[in-house]
Amino acid sequence: MARLIVAALALLLSQAAQAIAVEYDLDKPLGSPESWKYYRAPQFYIQHACGKERLNAIAERISRFMQDKTGQNSTVEGEAQLQIRLYANAAQYRRALRFSKYRDGHFNARLTLLTSHCDAGPVTLAEQLNLYWLADSHLRKWQRIFIAEILAYDSRNSLRAAFADAIKDKPAPLLQVLLSNQTPGRTERAALRQLALFLSEKKRLDEFLAMLLEPPSADDTGLEILERLFPGESATILDQLGQAANPNKTLRKGQSK
Repeated sequence: MARLIVAALALLLSQAAQAIAVEYDLDKPLGSPESWKYYRAPQFYIQHACGKERLNAIAERISRFMQDKTGQNSTVEGEAQLQIRLYANAAQYRRALRFSKYRDGHFNARLTLLTSHCDAGPVTLAEQLNLYWLADSHLRKWQRIFIAEILAYDSRNSLRAAFADAIKDKPAPLLQVLLSNQTPGRTERAALRQLALFLSEKKRLDEFLAMLLEPPSADDTGLEILERLFPGESATILDQLGQAANPNKTLRKGQSK
C-alpha cells in the first residue's frame, strides 16, 4: 500500500509540473528592478533571480538552442534580441502573473520575451524557445504551439505527456481548430493532443510537422496536408478525432463515418 501511495503522489507531482507551450501578451514591466540580477550574451539577455549554478545551466541550454537554430529562422538573427525573465520559483512566477498551477513558462511575441522561473525543466524552456524560433513564421497560432510542444517532447520524452493540461478535457471539433487562428484553449489543446497521438501511431507525425513548416500553397490550415498524407480519408479523420470521447482512442484502418 505504501508503494502505491508513493507512486500516486509521484504521478500527481509530475502531472502538476507538466509544461505548456503558450503565447501570452500581458507581461508588465519589472517591479523593483534593482532586486534582479542580469546575464548578457550576444543573442539573448536574462533578467533573473537564480543561483549562479542554475543560471549557468539555463544559459548554456539557451546558447545551444541558439547555435542549433542560427540561420534557420530570421527571428534568431534579427535585431530584436531575445529577453528572458526568470522568477525565483514556480510559485513566484504564477503569483506575479496570476497563472494556474499548470503554467511554468510562456513566450510574449510582442516583447520578444520568454518568461519562466529558475526551477523550470528543459521541456519548459524548449517549448518556449521553439515558440520564439517560430514567431516570425507563416504559421497559424495553433500550428506554432503544436510544433513547439511536439518538438519539446519528441524523442526525449513520452509524446503522451504533450498537452498534458488538456488530457481530461473534451476535445473541440478538429476542423474548428485547424481553421482557427487564435491561441488554443483547453478543448482545442485536447483536439491537438488527439491529432498528435493519431499521427504518431500512423508514423506520419514527422511528415506532418515538416509539411507545416513548408511555405503554404493555397491552403495554410493543415487540411491539405492531411489529405496528402491520407488520401480520401481526411474527412473521416476530422470527424472521428473531433467526436471521440476518449483522447487516446485512434482510428481503425478503413473505418467509415
